[in-house]
Amino acid sequence: MIKSNAKQRTSDLLEGDIGTTLKRMTIPMILGMVMMMSFGLIDTFFVSLLGTDPLAAISFTFPVTFTVISLNIGLGIGTSAIIGKLQGSKEITKSQHYWLAVR
Repeated sequence: MIKSNAKQRTSDLLEGDIGTTLKRMTIPMILGMVMMMSFGLIDTFFVSLLGTDPLAAISFTFPVTFTVISLNIGLGIGTSAIIGKLQGSKEITKSQHYWLAVR
C-alpha cells in the first residue's frame, strides 16, 4: 500500500499537471510563512505591553532567529533540489534514502 501510494505521488509529480503540482506544493509553504510572520507580529505586540526593555530584548535576538530560520530554509531548498533531481532521473530508491535521512 505504501509503495503504491509513493509511486502514484511520484508519477503525479513527474507526469501530472504542472499548475496543480505547483499549487499542491506551494500553498502549504505560503501558509507556513504567513503563520510565522503572524506569530512574530503578535509576539511583538504582547511583549511591547511589558515595556520597552523586553521589546528591545526580542529586537536584539531577531537577527539570530532570522539567521537560524534562513539556514533551515536554505537546507530544505537544497535537499528538495537534490531529491527532485534524483526523482527526475528515475533514481527513486536513492531519492527515498535522502528523504528518509531528512525525515
